Amino acid sequence: MFNLLSSGVPDTPVATRVEGSGGGGGGRRGGGSGNVSAGGGSGSGAGGSGSGVGSATGGASSGSVPAGRQKATHYTKEESVAVARAWDAATSDPIVGTDQNTLGFWKRVVSAYNELKPRGAKSRDAEQLRKKWSRILPPTRRFAGIY
Repeated sequence: MFNLLSSGVPDTPVATRVEGSGGGGGGRRGGGSGNVSAGGGSGSGAGGSGSGVGSATGGASSGSVPAGRQKATHYTKEESVAVARAWDAATSDPIVGTDQNTLGFWKRVVSAYNELKPRGAKSRDAEQLRKKWSRILPPTRRFAGIY
């Protein structure tokens, strides 16, 4: 049932992972060069490619959050609407218009969001709002294309 790959590395995930070792590979499918402590050397583990983040078992469901990162908080519907309104406010300003760089634009979106967000909502930074907007935009374009 469990075979060896042509490189001699088992094709089943290995549960142990060495922290701080090696770089690439891994991603969603686990494995990667230098990430697994069992086996014999640095093969391609369970396959796949990625950033090397995650465990060799292929999941990020270990229950703990890596150091320096916080657990994601989901947007409520009111917060999503506030993000869209903040983006609209930043793009509709006739004084600034299109004469702004990306960093300045998202700073203006953050400022507008902080004014429009519902009470008790968490403050978000420019990168978080940019990512949220990138998830809001495709369905918005689909809707606008229909009507």
